[in-house]
Amino acid sequence: MKSNQLVHKYMKFLHMNITQLQVLIALVERGNFTEAAASIHLTQSAASHALAKLESELGVTLLKRGRNGVTLTEFGKDALHHAREILSQIETLRQKAGIARGLAAGKLRFGSIPPLLSAHLLTGIISDFQHDYPDVEIIVLEGTGEEVHEWLVEGIVDVGFVIPATPGIESVIISQDELQVCVPVEHPLSARTSIKVADFTDEPFIMAKIGCELVGPLLLEPQHIQLNVRYMVSEGRTMLTMVREGLGITILPKMLYKDNFEGVQSISFDPPALFEIGLGVRSFKTASPLAKLFIEQAQIWAQKQGFAPTEAD
Repeated sequence: MKSNQLVHKYMKFLHMNITQLQVLIALVERGNFTEAAASIHLTQSAASHALAKLESELGVTLLKRGRNGVTLTEFGKDALHHAREILSQIETLRQKAGIARGLAAGKLRFGSIPPLLSAHLLTGIISDFQHDYPDVEIIVLEGTGEEVHEWLVEGIVDVGFVIPATPGIESVIISQDELQVCVPVEHPLSARTSIKVADFTDEPFIMAKIGCELVGPLLLEPQHIQLNVRYMVSEGRTMLTMVREGLGITILPKMLYKDNFEGVQSISFDPPALFEIGLGVRSFKTASPLAKLFIEQAQIWAQKQGFAPTEAD
């Protein structure tokens, strides 16, 4: 397609309305008209009509309909990116207008990474923020570290938990945690005060489905070690229950079992396997006012709670 034709098609965005763009985004995220329409408080027929009008105004097909739902065409992928950018800018404008009137209000989309991070960290930060800013609606999306990174880059979330030094993301450190080995209290290793990965490579291992994002780079890859993985589990407490029942051992962040778990003993690595937890945005320069406010508030809360690493650390 010639460049002037592309420009002509993009100029047609001027005739769109917010609802049409919301329908496009909702359809991609939900996968079908029924759930997409409900998520933005429209009837299914209204959502279908909005998308048809959007495609008519652009003169191209944005979505392919199939048995397994909807998928984007090549032009649709480009249009989705622009739609998200447009709605993000509109939301930013609303937030700035609200702050100018002395009112912090609007939507904040947050990306979280369970079970790598303590629920106390997430709920503490959000509760503290909502106490001071009750008119802000916080929408939490949960995924892997890789998914949260992608959501930040694509503008699906405004701010999210990241492991610092994530490419393409700007972040601030709000906490530090430590990976530890969890074994049954009657296990021979439970008497150890510290441990190395090489000490348990033959043990049956219970791996968090998204735990490899930390365990691999931090502990396994530098030493070219493979574990005897028997189970892949999603939830931290389920993993600890399996450990207690003698089904294997596991590695989890210390904060996940800060209140201890009966029948399970935790052991630090030698040297300690420390990692930093940050709050990230695609760019601090273009971040929404609420995203910046949220990060500032989270830093203050983390410092008061003793989560934030000190200079000595």
